[in-house]
Amino acid sequence: MDKLKKFEIAFGGLSYGIHQFDFDVDNSFFERFENEIIQGGNLHAKVTLTKQSQILKFDFDIRGTIHVECDRCCDEFELPVLINEQMLVKFGDEAKEEDIDVFVIPVSETHINIAQQLYEYIAVSKPMHVVHPDNAKGESTCNPEILKKLNHINDETKEIKEKTADQRWDVLKYFKN
Repeated sequence: MDKLKKFEIAFGGLSYGIHQFDFDVDNSFFERFENEIIQGGNLHAKVTLTKQSQILKFDFDIRGTIHVECDRCCDEFELPVLINEQMLVKFGDEAKEEDIDVFVIPVSETHINIAQQLYEYIAVSKPMHVVHPDNAKGESTCNPEILKKLNHINDETKEIKEKTADQRWDVLKYFKN
């Protein structure tokens, strides 16, 4: 059985109006996608479908944590996410994507699988630069051994720059003040 089959919504037999669906997104969900962005996660998606005669409106409320790798120390940690997105589905002659969140599906369709949209919303919610959050004292919670090594490398780099700096430019430093 395809693990993404459970993310299929059978809207054909539903009456017009509002319908709610709940989905759990776990590590097995992320294994179905070829990704290096997110290693896994534990999320809950509440999907509200508003069915009208010519359009389906999906409101996504996704909450939970995703497993990510820290860009500073390379340790994995759980990053909390809160996602609110909307997707519109229109009926037409053939399937196509009109816009980033507007899709057209054939009039004959009665089911829609939202797994790809869920994955994309979750993947896009990951910040470009991910580091461990600071603790209550404002100190980094990254791996302390790695932080020591990084600080040591940073100090060595500063020393090298100071030793190799062109002394002729030191006179200009007085103009800063």
